[in-house]
Amino acid sequence: MTFETGISDIAFGVVDLTPGDNAAAAFSYTFSDSRYEVSVWGPGGKQAIDDTSSGLKPVNHALAEGPSYAAVHTSGRPGEFSLEGAAFSNLDEDGRVSVSAMQAYTFTLSANSVLTLSGNFYQRVSEAQLPGYFQSGVNRVELSFTSPDLPIYGGYYSSLVLNRESDLHVDRDLWLAYANTSNQAVTIDVTFSVENYSIIYSDLPIAAVPEPSTWAMLAAGMLTVGAIARRRHRHA
Repeated sequence: MTFETGISDIAFGVVDLTPGDNAAAAFSYTFSDSRYEVSVWGPGGKQAIDDTSSGLKPVNHALAEGPSYAAVHTSGRPGEFSLEGAAFSNLDEDGRVSVSAMQAYTFTLSANSVLTLSGNFYQRVSEAQLPGYFQSGVNRVELSFTSPDLPIYGGYYSSLVLNRESDLHVDRDLWLAYANTSNQAVTIDVTFSVENYSIIYSDLPIAAVPEPSTWAMLAAGMLTVGAIARRRHRHA
């Protein structure tokens, strides 16, 4: 099972809802929190990275066990990061990999203004060529807007869950807006969150379905065994 996810080309803007009031629309923001987690479970146990201190600095975290791996990369720009990983049969029983990333910002938006966010995101979850293994993968992207000053929640959520399909993917542009229609500036918390994990169950082999020719050979063999058994019964 393989996966990849990314958010890129993030841009913030502002729209003035009352252009005739001589008060310019504006916004400002500060970084408030981040977390990057990478894990690989294999025969040697669990390897893990839990980074809560990098902030907006570029991040390149990766873990691997054989061909299986998980990685997260950030550019240092707000809301932009990429994640990737793969879980293969070398991880043995209940092998899995996971990676997640989160960044949070606090915005101040002027009265009678709209905060806009645009960008691009992609998601992909693909089944690996592992005959005899059950594979499962989950890929989530969430962008959220919340405010202690306004009783409105906004955002975008996309989730891919692969169980039986061979491949799922999304690649699209996004545009979000959060309006402050009050006559005073408000605070808005904006959070970017991505989560991926892949699991393989090597202890649950999928029984192969015999080909028609195999069924014919099995049937002929059963008839032969039955004939021999009847012969022996008559001679007894």
